[in-house]
Amino acid sequence: MSKVLKELAAIVSKVEERDEEIEDALREAAYQLQARQFLYRYKSRHRKHYEVILQHQDYFIVLMDAMNYDLVITEDRGYIGVLPRTFARRMSLNSTLLLFAMRFIYDQEITAFNAEDDGCVQVTLENFDTRCRQFTKREVARSLADFKQQLEPFVQMGVADVGPDDALPEIERVKIYPSITALLSGDMLRQVEVYLRAEDVETRPAANDGNDEADEKPVSAG
Repeated sequence: MSKVLKELAAIVSKVEERDEEIEDALREAAYQLQARQFLYRYKSRHRKHYEVILQHQDYFIVLMDAMNYDLVITEDRGYIGVLPRTFARRMSLNSTLLLFAMRFIYDQEITAFNAEDDGCVQVTLENFDTRCRQFTKREVARSLADFKQQLEPFVQMGVADVGPDDALPEIERVKIYPSITALLSGDMLRQVEVYLRAEDVETRPAANDGNDEADEKPVSAG
């Protein structure tokens, strides 16, 4: 048995000595962490799982290590996440560029001191679309509705939200969470830059009927 599995077995045996309620809480927190990828202290649906993981860090560090994940805990920004070490997520070129545009826009807003207290930044959907086109030099989406649909996987991953403005519901905003910096770290940016150069990826609008399937490349999610 490897050292990691021995550590996990030892921690699990300690957990089993506790009451069944704690076991269920650990199991549910692990499920939610993998399903959502990022959990936030200030989201009511996430809070109890966030607190369980924070209180049992040793258990989750070893558990995720055994599954080839890195556990990320950023208390000052109030989020916890998991990053796969070797898993390659198949994403279209448009989706990959959209993710990088999201990080670029986030950094711009941080530099301009436009971040909220929790480290999130918000821009209107129209502004996000315009800046994304400027960054990618590509027709990423045919319409704002299509653009929202392409953002949905990143909403599920916990790095963004799309919805109406609180004060002006007719205006839709994109909220980018600080977890984008964990998902796309400096090392990750360099790896994908090398990959794109090696593949000589064309980022101008495709001359086909808009189907992006031919652009699919395996892109690491962490």
